[in-house]
Amino acid sequence: MSFDILRQLQYCTGSCYGDNLNMVPSRIIPISLVEDISEDSDNSSNIIYYIPPRLGKEYVICNNENKLPEPSAYFRGPNTFLKSLLYLSNVNYYDNVHLPLKADTILNTYIRNIFEEQLTENIQSYKKLIQVIMNNTGGTFDTDPDKNPFFSKFIKVILKKEKCDVIIIRSNDSGYYFDTVPNKLPKLNLISGKPNYVLLLHSNGLYSPYGKAYGSIDNKKND
Repeated sequence: MSFDILRQLQYCTGSCYGDNLNMVPSRIIPISLVEDISEDSDNSSNIIYYIPPRLGKEYVICNNENKLPEPSAYFRGPNTFLKSLLYLSNVNYYDNVHLPLKADTILNTYIRNIFEEQLTENIQSYKKLIQVIMNNTGGTFDTDPDKNPFFSKFIKVILKKEKCDVIIIRSNDSGYYFDTVPNKLPKLNLISGKPNYVLLLHSNGLYSPYGKAYGSIDNKKND
């Protein structure tokens, strides 16, 4: 079945994804290409391995000549950064993401709870941010950096709450790899340390989820 047919089916009458996210098939990267880079010690750090929500294994090849794989979901704004992160880290949100109203309620409640429960000791530092969030969780508050001057403070709170780190892979206008944030990737290990979630930043400023990063068994630099 062609991808065009699948894209048409997602907009059929029975689809309930349209108001929140669009599901697409994942593009498979030829295993031979992955193996070629893995065997080259100079380029072994050019692959980011991750586990998508549907399990299995996926790869991002950090080379501007390679097209990036399709993400696990495409979210519409606002709050695509937080939607993508919760899709990977919050079971309740993931289980209800196909129900737009319920998913948005979970997201808004999550935002409120963080700033009601986690910031009592630092209320002066975050006073303005708290006021903005409490007054705008009806849908106008946006957690994406290009639309929110408070993003840097907000992301610090989120990462502290989730006890995780985030690797952002940026795409160019043609869907090819551009770069990563941070530029120097941390050592990846599923067993110890903080989890690292991989997000895709599209050239239009919207985020999508990839999965949970891990170090390759054959890549000693990442283990």
